[in-house]
Amino acid sequence: MFHHFVFIRRLAYQLHEQLQNATLGECFSQQKDELILGFLLPDKSSFYIRASLSAEVSLLSFPADYARARKNSVDLFAELIGRRVIQVVPIPFDRSFLISFSRDFQLLFKMHGSRSNLALFKNDKLFRLFNTSLAADLQLSPATLSRPIDLSQPATIELGLLEKIIGKEWMGYLILQYDYTSLTNQEKIERIRETLNIWLSSPIRIEKSHKPTLSLLPGEGLGLASPIEAANQLYSLYTRDYFLEKEKSRAESLLRQKIKQSLNYIEKTSQKAREIEQRRDYGELANLLMANLHQLSRNKSEVTVEDIYHDNRPIVIRVKPNLSPQQNAEQYYRKAKNQKKELEVLKANIEAKKEQLQALEKECTELAEATTFKELRKRDNAASKKENVVLPYKPFEFQGYHIWVGKSARANDELTLHHAHKNDLWLHARDVAGSHVIIKTQAGKTTPATVLEYAARLAAANSKRKTDSLCPVIYTEKKHIRKPRGFPPGKVIVEKENVLMVEPLR
Repeated sequence: MFHHFVFIRRLAYQLHEQLQNATLGECFSQQKDELILGFLLPDKSSFYIRASLSAEVSLLSFPADYARARKNSVDLFAELIGRRVIQVVPIPFDRSFLISFSRDFQLLFKMHGSRSNLALFKNDKLFRLFNTSLAADLQLSPATLSRPIDLSQPATIELGLLEKIIGKEWMGYLILQYDYTSLTNQEKIERIRETLNIWLSSPIRIEKSHKPTLSLLPGEGLGLASPIEAANQLYSLYTRDYFLEKEKSRAESLLRQKIKQSLNYIEKTSQKAREIEQRRDYGELANLLMANLHQLSRNKSEVTVEDIYHDNRPIVIRVKPNLSPQQNAEQYYRKAKNQKKELEVLKANIEAKKEQLQALEKECTELAEATTFKELRKRDNAASKKENVVLPYKPFEFQGYHIWVGKSARANDELTLHHAHKNDLWLHARDVAGSHVIIKTQAGKTTPATVLEYAARLAAANSKRKTDSLCPVIYTEKKHIRKPRGFPPGKVIVEKENVLMVEPLR
């Protein structure tokens, strides 16, 4: 109902009384799809119009004061600054009105829902648009918006057009209230004319059933006589309640989706970890092979031995015919080591995901406690900045330690020179191109050998030696790394190093 032509007409009449002989002192925008007009009234007081013209909802409001931001603010419609207001007039039977200024300038407020816009005219010719993306408005003019309907001449009126302009809500009211469908065309036009005259002065109510709306129809609740006051209350309800709850619902839905994904990940990864734990230990199979070397020979794909771990029951172990018994045992020992490492990585990932889950649940709690749109926007901006940060490394976590792996040669420089602390451990595959790897050390603690080995395997896996069976990896504290001027990206000098032989992480 805010965009109904009757309400716009009433609003234009009140603005005409308010702004007569006022001067436009400022016109600027500091938020997308929002324009602020500040008028100086003859009594030296101020009057503001805030036009919020987003595609989702277009509203006008009239704040008592408006403090312009020092940054991110741009002046618009500079031609109108200092111009005197001549009159404010509604466009007949349209959801638009004009503010006429001196020097033949006119500012059109076209309140057409998602296609709302402001257009500046000079001598009835389009001069400038507020929203230039609405290409159809390039052909706009006050004359094209005006509907040639004269209610005093029923014979000249196209009833279908008039009923369309009136709108479904009001037509429904007429049908129920006055048995409208049984009337003749002339009687229908007369009934519409009488009703419009009533609604031009009837109280304006605010309905809150689904979302806040203005209505001139009879109903419950206190009615307002002032269109300006009604517009202000509607704007307040939208920004304080409706938009707040809508945005909170949207944000909560995204958080719930992330929580669900985290729970699914924890469940699937935990299941995978349990399967590994329940799987026969490869180390035991290797021990059984080593204990029975005298019984084994080449050219067999499986062997049967006594299982000393399970009451000496016979057990069939698959082997590779082209390998010696010792080589088969070595393969099972390697599988046992990888099995242990895989289990450690899975458990570390589960713990990291649980921490993320706790953070998401905390965000949900904070979101529920947000009571203003400003708090919500502040939270969204913080989350957006956090998500939009492009890190130069891939993060890993192992046994509670954070391990960072550089993404590229330039990212290696960024990681080592700007993200690593002097006491962090720095790793790199020896004598080949590869990623810089950083272990974030913990104060007062010595980095465990298992963490160092895991990070070294990551460094090997992210190097030219990733397919080797063994890879030498150098490691040292970051304070022993230098980057001379003129060195290519990723190239550094290691002044002190240790070497660790590891198998690249598959």
